[in-house]
Amino acid sequence: MKRVIITGATGFIGSNLTRRLLIDGHEIHLLVRERYQPWRIEAVKADVHVHPVEMTDQESLIRVVSRIRPDWVFHLSAHG
Repeated sequence: MKRVIITGATGFIGSNLTRRLLIDGHEIHLLVRERYQPWRIEAVKADVHVHPVEMTDQESLIRVVSRIRPDWVFHLSAHG
């Protein structure tokens, strides 16, 4: 089992990756925007750790990532 951070998990690719990694038994941490739309992850929300953080806030990101200490990071967030 790996400890995983996923950014962009509320998007199409990120939400499907989240489901796949949960099936494989990994510990999943999602970095999401403060006002994210949860509909794509609603079914798995109880099985993951959700961390609201702005990707442009370097200090907050460092704190969260340091606390999680991930084995893998999937950076899928984008500004669209």
